Amino acid sequence: MKLTKIVLLGMSGIMITSLLSGCATKIPVKNETGHLNLESPKIKQEPMTNKILGIVDPQFNYKTYAQNKRAYFTGFGLRINPGAYYTFSPSKYFKNNYEDRLKRALEISIQTILLKKGFKLEGPYATFDDITYQDKKNMYLSVIPQVNLDIKKVVNEKKCNDLYCTEKGTIYFGGDVIVTLEEPLTKQIFMKKRINLSDANIVEPYIIQYQVRSKTGNMVTDMLNKATAPKYLVNSIDKAMSDGINKFYKYAVNKINKYLDREEILSYSKDVQQLKKLKRF
Repeated sequence: MKLTKIVLLGMSGIMITSLLSGCATKIPVKNETGHLNLESPKIKQEPMTNKILGIVDPQFNYKTYAQNKRAYFTGFGLRINPGAYYTFSPSKYFKNNYEDRLKRALEISIQTILLKKGFKLEGPYATFDDITYQDKKNMYLSVIPQVNLDIKKVVNEKKCNDLYCTEKGTIYFGGDVIVTLEEPLTKQIFMKKRINLSDANIVEPYIIQYQVRSKTGNMVTDMLNKATAPKYLVNSIDKAMSDGINKFYKYAVNKINKYLDREEILSYSKDVQQLKKLKRF
């Protein structure tokens, strides 16, 4: 009899363990991906000049924001710190996933704009310091783009249950693009144009859902969670970011095309020649 009780208790334990493990819920994530559209602008070809412009690669700077580390409590009183499971920084996401592609696209667009306006080009150079002295003597002006990005998120709603958290918010794309034209030997600035990205009013909504646990350890609660769990969780960050970057790129390139005016650039010719005569060794 005693042996039978031990066997029954053992079997009961195995059944309960199996039942509890069977109540664990793993919810797949549906990632909504976006598509980048970073085409160069279509510009009419103007007559060629004898002026050589040196192109420097766009340099990116970022404004960073502290992450919210506030804990949340579910309906059953379970304490959850969402930051321990998922942290989303728009600036870091951009730097890791989009910076190289956007840098290359801006570089190509600036080259296309200047070539279409009749200028010869040297470069691109990784930095201004990479331009050799001989190149500086031969080029008319150097073109130095700088991108200062202020991409921030505003959380409009954040809630958690026993299995997952949902964050809904808005991503704002701000900052500016500065394009500087300077005589490379003297570093005398002839043109400095600033494009305020906030004027474009680029705002994209997003939703992030992420699982924080597969079970609570309470059999009734876990069974209920399993029965009511959604088919999948949603993550629309990539789509929101790519949509915003497309709008930023189109706005910035159109402004760059407007500001890099052929006649204005050529109007500096006399002053540039005088500076180069003064800077002889």
